[in-house]
Amino acid sequence: MIDHANFAALCDRHDMVGAVVGWSSGGTRGAVGHGVADLATGDAVSVETNFLAGSVTKAMTATIVTQLVTEGRLSLDDRVVDVLAEFAVADPGATANVTVRHLLTHTAGFDGDIWPDDNIDILTHLSDAAQLFAPGSFFSYDNASYAVLGLIITRVLGGTFESAIDQHIAGPCNALITTDMTKLDQRPRATGHVRGDDGHSFEPTTVVEGPASMAAAGARTWCAIDGLLAFGEMHLRTPELAAMRKRQIVVPDPNNGGTMALGVFLDDRWGTPVVFHDGGVNGQSAYLRIMPEHDAVFALMSTGGVPQCFHRDVFRSLAHTSLGITAPQRAQANSTIVVDRARYVGTYGAAGIGVEVSQRQGALVAALTFGRTSSVPHTIEAIPLAAVDDRVFLMPLDGRDFVLVFPPPAEPCDHVLAGMRLLPRLPAHSQLGGIS
Repeated sequence: MIDHANFAALCDRHDMVGAVVGWSSGGTRGAVGHGVADLATGDAVSVETNFLAGSVTKAMTATIVTQLVTEGRLSLDDRVVDVLAEFAVADPGATANVTVRHLLTHTAGFDGDIWPDDNIDILTHLSDAAQLFAPGSFFSYDNASYAVLGLIITRVLGGTFESAIDQHIAGPCNALITTDMTKLDQRPRATGHVRGDDGHSFEPTTVVEGPASMAAAGARTWCAIDGLLAFGEMHLRTPELAAMRKRQIVVPDPNNGGTMALGVFLDDRWGTPVVFHDGGVNGQSAYLRIMPEHDAVFALMSTGGVPQCFHRDVFRSLAHTSLGITAPQRAQANSTIVVDRARYVGTYGAAGIGVEVSQRQGALVAALTFGRTSSVPHTIEAIPLAAVDDRVFLMPLDGRDFVLVFPPPAEPCDHVLAGMRLLPRLPAHSQLGGIS
């Protein structure tokens, strides 16, 4: 397990504002909290503090879909248009062929990785979304696919996505897991924290939760650490949910397990199968690890800091002390690798993000633009890249590594997987800050 002193030291090492870690082994739970839930109020974090689960919600959305498939009310290979007749993207062929399985596995191929500030109509937004690749042919992490799954769930079940979460997740878990913040009542909850203008300190965010249209993708799910542990235990004790662990497509990002299953990722680097999903939204983060062979669940929820590195150290400590296994290290740069730098130079982009790779003084550098096609894109100036091998490069960003994965050398360098998003190579002289 992990005691408060060790957990506090890990929190301090990674500048965490507040965090709670929980573990379950054979149904016996434990949890430790440290720090504050809100720097403005000074309220301390406790094991009862509610956090945003972020994209761990996607695993919950996929769980509901799996239940509907088990009940015969939906099929993984149902075409989306057969359930949602109003669904359409710009490519008529893709519109006709995208399936529920494609949405679950981030392989639908449309350019829908968005996170809007407002409660947009997701189907209207997708109606002119370009196709990045043929459905089923590649992996590209995509929030809009899960927003569409939320619509499919409500179409099949009736009611709202909140009622689906309540009946199919919170109820079986006997826990408060909700997309309706009013249900928190007077319960403690964390505020998100992001770095201030000085680049070092953290400040509370002003945005509490995301738009309702993105609820099924992770915009507004709240729970305490016991809720996340209960959800993991639900997967351990429900035989039909084992179907979600079936391997679907390789994810060539070495920091993210390597395999996409049905709504969850699989990581074989622990020496035992690990089912997982991560989440981050509005300055809060959540991490879930399920180890079926050990009847164990690890969960971590936090605000502020550098959670992408923090969670690795916390889970490594937990895995060693409670299960006697070694959790994986993050990918490391190889200073001896020699690559053909010119091969990677170019501009790559989709609606949500753009990457411009160039050479400076004999080294590769990359600039990032988030919200590339939005009215106010955010650009991070060129940062040196460090090679792991001839495909994978690390870009140090806010205390963590942003991963770029290019095609194998024998294939055309026509795209890059940047932060698990597939970005096609754009024509020469394209601009990162907008479509040109």
